[in-house]
Amino acid sequence: MNHRHIVQKSVNQLLDESIEISERVFQSLNITGKYGKPPSPLNIYSKLYHSFPAINMFYDKIGFKTENLGGSYHNEKYKNERTVESIHLNNSSLWKNQLARIFFDKIDYRTKKLNRIGQKIKNTNQLDLQLLTESILFHKRTDTQANALLRKIINDSNNDLTEVNLINFESKLSSFFNEISVLDSSYNDQQFIIYFENNKIKLRPFGHFGTYNINLSQDQNRNLSRTNIIQQSNVFSVESIFELEYLINKDGLERDFQNFFERNPIFLTTLGDYSSIHSQIILKEENGSDLIPDFFLEKIDSDFCDICDLKRPNAELRRLQKNRNRFKSSVYEAVAQLTNYRDYFEDSINRKNFSERYNIQSYRPKVVLIIGRQNSYYDDIEKIKIESQLPNWVDLKTYDNILNKAKFLNNLIGQ
Repeated sequence: MNHRHIVQKSVNQLLDESIEISERVFQSLNITGKYGKPPSPLNIYSKLYHSFPAINMFYDKIGFKTENLGGSYHNEKYKNERTVESIHLNNSSLWKNQLARIFFDKIDYRTKKLNRIGQKIKNTNQLDLQLLTESILFHKRTDTQANALLRKIINDSNNDLTEVNLINFESKLSSFFNEISVLDSSYNDQQFIIYFENNKIKLRPFGHFGTYNINLSQDQNRNLSRTNIIQQSNVFSVESIFELEYLINKDGLERDFQNFFERNPIFLTTLGDYSSIHSQIILKEENGSDLIPDFFLEKIDSDFCDICDLKRPNAELRRLQKNRNRFKSSVYEAVAQLTNYRDYFEDSINRKNFSERYNIQSYRPKVVLIIGRQNSYYDDIEKIKIESQLPNWVDLKTYDNILNKAKFLNNLIGQ
């Protein structure tokens, strides 16, 4: 007996009805729990979360940050969660015992006391993604009580566990799924897209509950596919923003940020009117030494480039001297280094060699120095005063500036 048949049989027997189970629900249940047994509610919800990013969209709507959830719920991959292969899963009694935990008020399904979500499934003869999600979140739910997962979501959203807040949460979740169904009434079904890439015709699954980056053009731009629409994705992926924030908070090394920006060049191109970045280009000097700026930033309307250099987030930016705030020596040392890069292009031979070797140009470039944190400044007035001491061709950015701009642009596009 295969997995689908076991799940279908178990649900039908539990509810004493022939229940239509959506394709996406079958996929969500296609995992095992500990020791190869049917999955627990948390196992199922973990699969829902990792497989269907729209749950993240719902958290955004209620102002809840997914990183607040403990690893046992979301962030940690379940070691025992794998494609169904275990002999335990051929036992429909085990499946009924596990599913009864989310469909019945009491674990003993023989009492036939369905909870209200289980009753809704029975009345509609359907089990879709919305009902499965509600079953997991709202099982054991009373006026002022909730299961561990729902309690954590409510509490970490800065709400008290009251009847009103629980009702509001359910209402928002229901409205969210209604919005999805309006966008795409087939969101519970498995969907596919046929597309052309690298001179080959390819087939991939996709849908509103799954996001996929697909290359549809020769310029290597990536697009987001969902439901029946191909559209541009957010400027910055959620994963890249989380990664940058993590590197900043843990005070990553310069090479960590070098690697990150090489993989995510959009963070640097949005610093100005730039189309692309060029990493660690070598500038050969007459004395045989090399200058290696971290990045050249190529402009949109020409092949002329500015220069970007990275320092660490923990660098202290200012010091107080005779009632006058100034930058610390680390900033001036960085500016001196950038001055050497800039002066290199005063020599026409250097410019010619650079252009012929890399097919880009530079002359008296602006330099972008990324260093330190925004809290190094007392306030914005002090920031303006101190930065006015720098040459007008130096643009100092903190790592918080980079991160906050990424979040702002994503929010702007979302609106």
